[in-house]
Amino acid sequence: MTERFREELKRNPTRIAAIKRASRGTGVALLASAASSIVGFVIMGFAPMPMFASYGQLTALMIFLALISSLIVLPCLLMLITRDSEAKVN
Repeated sequence: MTERFREELKRNPTRIAAIKRASRGTGVALLASAASSIVGFVIMGFAPMPMFASYGQLTALMIFLALISSLIVLPCLLMLITRDSEAKVN
C-alpha cells in the first residue's frame, strides 16, 4: 500500500487523490486475498483438535487486524507524514 501510494503521489496533484487511487487498486486486492485467507483459517477454527482450532481462530484474527491496519491505519498515517509539496503539481 505504501509503495502504491508513492507511485500515485507522483502522478496525482494531491495526497487525497493519490490515496484514493492507491486504495482502489491495491486495497481491493488486499481485501480479496485477506478474505480468502480468513475464510480458510476460520474453517480451521472448527477443527475438533483444540490446538488446531485455536491456531485457526488466532490466525484469522491476526489477518483481519492486518487488513484493517493496511486499509485504515496506514492511509491515515501516510496522510499525516506526507507533505503536499511531495505531490506532483500539474
